[in-house]
Amino acid sequence: LQNKHQQVRRSLENKLGKYKKVTGDLKILLTQEQTGKAELKRKLDFALKQREKDAELVAECQNKLSNRGKSEQQMMEKLVHLSKSQQRLADVEIEVSRLKGQLQLTERQNKEVTEKCLKLTKDNVSLRESQDTLKDEKADLTRGREKLEKAL
Repeated sequence: LQNKHQQVRRSLENKLGKYKKVTGDLKILLTQEQTGKAELKRKLDFALKQREKDAELVAECQNKLSNRGKSEQQMMEKLVHLSKSQQRLADVEIEVSRLKGQLQLTERQNKEVTEKCLKLTKDNVSLRESQDTLKDEKADLTRGREKLEKAL
């Protein structure tokens, strides 16, 4: 009975160790996800600011065109700058899309790990119930042995 009790105890300790490892992995994944979201927000803010700057440049260019006193060369330089800004904006949008894909993958992995944790938790509860049953059986056997010893 003691061997059985020790086996159950070791089994419970192993399950608890696995549960703690999965919990640690979940925390790491959650931290990575939060970091990814913060990075996405930062890049989105940058892209929005860049878009505002581009809109200001377009407005400025249109203003200068209406003033006709400016040279055509200056306008070309502004358009080139605007084109570069648009290219940077497109690059940022591509990066945002890539990071969204990574975020979805991380969320899917997080869901899988959460499901594993729930399963391990259910297993842990089941093992605790088995341990309680074994304790009750041990107590019954001890009482039975004591009765037999008194009877003899």
